[in-house]
Amino acid sequence: MANGCDADPEAETSETGSPSKVALGPKVQRAAFLSQLDIYLRAMYPRCPPEMRNDLLMRAKRKGHFGRLGMIAGILATNHIRHELTDYEKLLNVNGLRQGLTRNEARLIVAAEVHEAWNWWRHGSAQSDPELSRITRDFKRRRRDLKRMCQVLCREEARLLEDRLISEENATLTDHLSRWINARRSPVQSASEEKQLEALQDEHHLSILESGDHHSSSADLQTGGAQRDAA
Repeated sequence: MANGCDADPEAETSETGSPSKVALGPKVQRAAFLSQLDIYLRAMYPRCPPEMRNDLLMRAKRKGHFGRLGMIAGILATNHIRHELTDYEKLLNVNGLRQGLTRNEARLIVAAEVHEAWNWWRHGSAQSDPELSRITRDFKRRRRDLKRMCQVLCREEARLLEDRLISEENATLTDHLSRWINARRSPVQSASEEKQLEALQDEHHLSILESGDHHSSSADLQTGGAQRDAA
């Protein structure tokens, strides 16, 4: 691949002629990501209550998160547990608004409680699935190779390649996890969850049509946004 910043015109569309996920506008890309995140949370955090899973999805939507599913889901789940299911906020405000313990002090106090709840949410997940482990290892190797390659590329080209790999990894993971989920649920569960997923997708599609703004800042798409959100 050339070291210059010129975009490959063929990279803007897939083999079917439709835009690739990376080439789509930010809101379209985020809508696809939210559907993938829903699948990932169902498979990897199966004991997260449905209403809390919806809260995580809505927070990801509001913040415009996009990135590797494992990292985004982990940040969202950990933050939600810490802020909503422990005394973390009370500890911060014990003597008035933000007049209590520091964030680090409060985190240390609730750390064991957060870890216990996080492990409970993960119980029965696909984390020990052999094929999932293979997929994870493969993309870890590819990220390592890409990191070396990006050292000789300009920032724009490196960012494009990184986003493409993230989108490919997310799609591969959710394709596998969808099959994993389907193999383990009853017909009644399948029908109910299918309706929930369709409703979520319809909501995302409607928000895209109503907005009409597909030119949000590229900063909204960066994984770092989720990292900065980790309070």
